[in-house]
Formats: sequence, structure tokens, C-alpha cells
Amino acid sequence: MAHERITITMDKHLLGQIDILVKKNGLRNRSNAINYFVKSALPQTELNFAVVCVGGRGVEKSSGYIIKVMKCLLVEGIDQFMIIYGHYGQSIKSILEAQHQFEDKLQFSFTDLGSGGGLKQIYDQLPNQFVLVNIQEKIDLNWDNLQKYHQKYAAAVTMQISGHYRGVAIVNKTFVDQIANQFSIIEDDILPKLTSETDIIYLP
Repeated sequence: MAHERITITMDKHLLGQIDILVKKNGLRNRSNAINYFVKSALPQTELNFAVVCVGGRGVEKSSGYIIKVMKCLLVEGIDQFMIIYGHYGQSIKSILEAQHQFEDKLQFSFTDLGSGGGLKQIYDQLPNQFVLVNIQEKIDLNWDNLQKYHQKYAAAVTMQISGHYRGVAIVNKTFVDQIANQFSIIEDDILPKLTSETDIIYLP
């Protein structure tokens, strides 16, 4: 997420209270604290959209893990799922379509540009904030912490890891602006290049 440097004038007593809150809430500095509390005071963007990446050889073996996470998200109010699938994702597409609890909640987008290129293809359909599910292994989703960290650190991507740069993340649409219109894999070509805390935060 892009940040802009500004200068503000503040009551000295109020500044002292901010310093106390920095220590109390584990925030990095005054700027991070002001960003955090201003954001907390603003109306929150409704989070109800998830992008699920499925593909690669043997993807059907991870279908159970993916469905479990999707069910968890459904309970948390995520009721729209965009499934990005490639040549090896046809089998899991059929499995998901057979899940009655997702009836009328699924959309599908075929891509031959990998998970990164596939995400870029649906750019116009993405809300300003969405959930990204990109897993092949079991993950015990900690949804409350994921939301808490995303709000606290205001990074473009906040991710709970389940493998090599794979996991479940809350993502700001600005992240997709960094993806080129070409073949790319999220966990190989995109996420490893994000090193700043303003770009990505991983749950401990």
C-alpha cells in the first residue's frame, strides 16, 4: 500500500498518550499508531469476497483442505467465491460445484497465465479488499488474528502461511496493481519480492 509523508501539529499531552498506546499495543512508532487508530475510526470496508486459486498437478489431493477453509470463511460472512483454475483444476472445479452449501456463491475463471496472471485477469471484478486462498497443505485458519493483523499493520497483504509462500491472506486490491499481464505464479514470482512491512505481513 502506498504511503505519503505528511506533517501534523498535535497537542503535547495527546502525543504523550499516543506514545503510551504505542507501547501498550505493540505498535512500531507514532506514525504506525496514528495510521492504526485513524483507520479504526473510519467505516470498515465490508469483506465478503474470496479468490481461491486451484491448479497444478495433484490439485485434487488438496481439495479437502480448500473446502474446509472455504466453509470457515462462509461462517465468517464471506459469501462470494471466485475460483481461478488452470488446466489441472478442472477436477476440483467439479468437486466444488457439487458442494451444496456453496450453491449460488461460486464463480469460475479459467486461466492459462498461472495464479498471478489469473488474478490480474479478474482485476475489474475485485473489490478493494478480498480474501486470497492459495493452499495445498492443511491449515488451521486463525481468522480473528488475520483480521487483527491486517487492521493493525495496514499492509497490502496479510497472510497466514501454510507452505512455500502459500496460505490464506487478506489482500488490498493495490497488491494486484503490481502484477503484470503475463504468466506468473503468486508464491514463486510475486510474494517473494515483497519485503517491506507496508507490502506484506505474515502471522507469527
